[in-house]
Amino acid sequence: ALYTLGNHHDKSTVAIAFLGEIARTDADEELAKAATHSIGNIGEREATAELRRILKEATSDEVRKAALYTLGNLEDKEAIDAIHEAALKSNDRELRKAAAYALGNTHAPEAFAALKDIAATSADPGTQEAALFSMGNIGGEQVKKYLYETAVTSTNEHVAKAALFALGNASDDPSSKLMLDIVRNAKSAEVRKQALYQIGNNDDDPEAISTLVSIAKETSDPEIQLIAIQALGNTGNDDAVPALTEFAKKGVNKRVRSNAVTALGQIGTEKAKAALLDILGVKSKE
Repeated sequence: ALYTLGNHHDKSTVAIAFLGEIARTDADEELAKAATHSIGNIGEREATAELRRILKEATSDEVRKAALYTLGNLEDKEAIDAIHEAALKSNDRELRKAAAYALGNTHAPEAFAALKDIAATSADPGTQEAALFSMGNIGGEQVKKYLYETAVTSTNEHVAKAALFALGNASDDPSSKLMLDIVRNAKSAEVRKQALYQIGNNDDDPEAISTLVSIAKETSDPEIQLIAIQALGNTGNDDAVPALTEFAKKGVNKRVRSNAVTALGQIGTEKAKAALLDILGVKSKE
């Protein structure tokens, strides 16, 4: 009945007030949550105002989470301050995470400051990660700069990786140059590796292959070299074949040579197959 009322064409303030009263005061948590979601289905300005009131006054954290979820889906920019306050004041870890995701779902540039505050002040890595992921939904140059700096400087591996993935979401097409900067400068080894994989997956960037080849040839880190070779295979691009052929023939050790052969097989084009046959010919004469 509550869901039907929320979906009814009569978007009256009476219906919103009725549902809001249930959401804020009813002892039946499931009923109160249903009322909250029903208000979201109404979607009027009065509805978002009522949801903000539920967020402040509901006695159940589960109902408040439902209000956060609904406010985020409605992209209510006017709720940013209330959502931010809920995240900072609550002792419930899941509620703080829900608040961070709700801020990201608003897609509002104004939410960035709130998310940055949550990421900086929270002692819970899960909440920090949620705030960083949500920044990726907002985008913009300020967000990208903050995420880059976090990915490069954070000594918390989980936080740094979250910033890197969010940076990928914040940029329609994160450049290989940007990822290369992270490979060279990030404190976290895992972040450097993930940045390499992102370069390999960036098929539309003409610099991707040359960047990966440079890393594979220049790095003194054996793991980084192997991942760069694997990423070259992930490009699926014939332009990677000459470099992979060279690594397969002249790699410094068996592991490098083996990974280069595997990468050529992963590319699988006629050019890559011809290179594999050439490598077999070279080995047969040795």
